[in-house]
Amino acid sequence: MRVALPPRLIQGTGRLLIAANLVAVAALAVIIVIGVASSPINQPAQLLPSPTSTFGLMPMGSAHIPTTNACILCHETAGQVKGVPPMLHPVEGWRRCTTCHGNEALGRTAPGHEGIPEEECLNCHRTAPAGPAITRPHAELQNQQCLACHGGVAHLPSSMASSREDECVLCHQPADLSPPQFPHAPSVDVGCRSCHVSAEVGALPIDHALRSDETCLLCHEIRLSPPLAPLPTPIPSVADS
Repeated sequence: MRVALPPRLIQGTGRLLIAANLVAVAALAVIIVIGVASSPINQPAQLLPSPTSTFGLMPMGSAHIPTTNACILCHETAGQVKGVPPMLHPVEGWRRCTTCHGNEALGRTAPGHEGIPEEECLNCHRTAPAGPAITRPHAELQNQQCLACHGGVAHLPSSMASSREDECVLCHQPADLSPPQFPHAPSVDVGCRSCHVSAEVGALPIDHALRSDETCLLCHEIRLSPPLAPLPTPIPSVADS
């Protein structure tokens, strides 16, 4: 048997159901909006991590740098650098480095330096400090060769045992050193190589052996070289006046 409900009760229950449905729909809408807003599709674009090249940058400590034979020109082991030979003559007043130190010479004396731009020479090489000056008693030995005494009569350091005569004044000098000059008057009838080919007259350094007479003048000026030290000037005595 059915029990009939009053009309007012039926209307109140219907309103509650409608209100509950509206609340549920609103809650679902909020959930949908939050979900869409937090979706990766709507987030700002971000770069994902990916491998990158270390070219031109300082690599991480755990990274490995490809090595070549050029590395050991300066680096003996990790963290160590070889000593760089200093220059034995000043830079000012001399011609370009590659005028004398060309690829031909560098191939024998400094392998791996061929083709290095000249402006990079001073990045590593510095002018060596001057050696002990030539003392005053040597002023009277203008025409004597250094090795005529140093090595036979006078002491010569072992590090200089194989040095050439023309290397002495690169460090030991009484005054500012200029580029090498002719130690004799120029000859118009013969070329430089007419004499400078044998040890008896004037041996050429090994890196000069294949050069022509014209290249001599790039460094060696046609004039007499200055004396190693000024000779003392006689002072007239009272008896002579």
